[in-house]
Amino acid sequence: MSSENPFKVLKISPNSDINKIKQAFRSLVLSTHPDVNHDSNSHADTEKLISAYHKALSEAQKKAQSKKNTFDISLFELQYELFFGKDFQYPKTKQDFFRHLTRLLQNVRNFFYNKSDFAFLHSYLTILIKRLNTKESPTWSGYLRAIFESFDCLLNFRSKTLTLGNDEEYKQEKLRMETIRYFQDIAANSKNYLNLRRSLMLSRDYLITGCVQAINESAILDYQQEFFTVMSIIALLGEEDLLSEWEL
Repeated sequence: MSSENPFKVLKISPNSDINKIKQAFRSLVLSTHPDVNHDSNSHADTEKLISAYHKALSEAQKKAQSKKNTFDISLFELQYELFFGKDFQYPKTKQDFFRHLTRLLQNVRNFFYNKSDFAFLHSYLTILIKRLNTKESPTWSGYLRAIFESFDCLLNFRSKTLTLGNDEEYKQEKLRMETIRYFQDIAANSKNYLNLRRSLMLSRDYLITGCVQAINESAILDYQQEFFTVMSIIALLGEEDLLSEWEL
């Protein structure tokens, strides 16, 4: 009994979804249940249907979850190549993860203005975060995960505020541009520890002060969250435990 194909027992296609499995089971069990069918085999037939139902349901649920958690990796790799001008490689070492961080900082303008890239950037950050989750948890991986998650939050807030077009959108443009230059300067100096440290400290306090002021002046929650997220990224990048591991 256990070796029988559950979909065959239920008289449905192996590709049937959860709803079709439930419909088939309900229809068949009405004709075999001992309360309705007094045949001597009805009890065994009902148990057979119940067993097949649970097995088919489990397989359909696994397929649905697998489909939900996957995306077209070939499309992502093509988008990555078009976006960064190089082939995508899954990060494995500490140096790989820091290279990806540097790449993000070099292209940080897209987190503020290029809404058409938000879906790709979200997929990219999701991959980086998942890869970090599979590793043991040294201090540097915790900081990187927090930075990548903060960039993902920034995408979410900017997707809401970028198209508002009100006065608040333009009031903080100077701060946004200064932040972009700051991140790009960090990326440009990431191969030299002393230069990296100098670029991290150069405008850090000024930008954090600007973010606090922008938060206090804004009347829109998403703008407040945008600048709070920027402030968080700036603070995380300057952490000594992260900086000491930034080896490229």
